[in-house]
Amino acid sequence: MGIGVAMVNMNLGNLFAEAAIEESKTKDAMIIETEREFEYAAEAVYEAWVSEETVVAPVTRIEKDVRVGGHYRLFVEMENFTGVMDAEYQEIEPGRKLVYTWEWNNDGEETVVTVYFIPRGDGCLVKLTHGTFEKQDSFDRHAFGWGNYFDGLEKQLGGES
Repeated sequence: MGIGVAMVNMNLGNLFAEAAIEESKTKDAMIIETEREFEYAAEAVYEAWVSEETVVAPVTRIEKDVRVGGHYRLFVEMENFTGVMDAEYQEIEPGRKLVYTWEWNNDGEETVVTVYFIPRGDGCLVKLTHGTFEKQDSFDRHAFGWGNYFDGLEKQLGGES
């Protein structure tokens, strides 16, 4: 399946991020736990998720070597800011599950992202956990970022750019 580049502006009223933050505040650990329903088959959502062409602003480019031990890097390159997220795939079940580490700008806070792609009729449910965060500001930025990413992924799957 050909996948286009999705560049999506951040939506400050993102309900996804708010739900993740509210859910996490009820727990001792800072872990983002959230889910999103998609009208697309689990395999299609998975394929978009692992594609280097799935770029959602503010990310400007991605490098992925989708295999256990392979690296995943995303880059944000703007006039006043440059950042790199570096990850390593730990577990891969094509079309079903991804587990990878996550470290933003070598900040010393390595977290783990786990994503499940669960078939639901003609669509799927994507369940994501990301944590454990040590810093509240990092948790807040990532909760917002995941909501932004899900919005952009949904638009890309729908053929919007």
